[in-house]
Amino acid sequence: GLKGPEEPVLGSFVNPNLPLEGEQFGVKVTHLWTPNELFLWPLKKQPDSEMTRETLTEALTKINANITSLPRLTSFPYGGPCLAEYSDGKYYRARLMKFTSIEPLMILVQHVDFGSDDSLPASKLRQMPAELLRFAIQAIKVKVAGFKAPSVECSEDVLPYCPAWSVKAAMEMTDLLHNNITATVVSREPELTVKLYNEDGELVHLPLVNSGLAELD
Repeated sequence: GLKGPEEPVLGSFVNPNLPLEGEQFGVKVTHLWTPNELFLWPLKKQPDSEMTRETLTEALTKINANITSLPRLTSFPYGGPCLAEYSDGKYYRARLMKFTSIEPLMILVQHVDFGSDDSLPASKLRQMPAELLRFAIQAIKVKVAGFKAPSVECSEDVLPYCPAWSVKAAMEMTDLLHNNITATVVSREPELTVKLYNEDGELVHLPLVNSGLAELD
């Protein structure tokens, strides 16, 4: 009789519907992993929940206004949905990835609507209301076609998790993605691959290639 209510088992997040191959659509880059691997938002409007016209932002705003009413997370299945506190103090949808330490207990989560990872204590994770699964995830991981890391060994500071790429290349690619960016889907298998264009209709990675920070692929 002392056992508390069991945590409900939630389904998986829903992936958004992407335009057909070759069709051009606007995107916003939310997180850069390497210069040619990143997360983006398709700006083509996704359908809202079938049961209501409420947007994900509106739903999260209401939930955050009463976040203490949601129970803490007690089950940690790989890929399981949850709400995780972000650096702004608000809670957003996330996916459980792995334990990063046991003492103290820290869990790596991926913010599914942004693409960024965060290692958090269990106290900053909450059970996610099932109705939030009706909204497709906003951030999609893509491979950017047309270029790759330079074949010559980099003499500059490199990304610790991907030493083929320099920190300078990552920073310059970030700058190149700040303006109006459009994408076309090149292929969906074995991974979602796109080409990215700037507002002049040019491939965004060409300045990286011209400065020797990347090679054409």
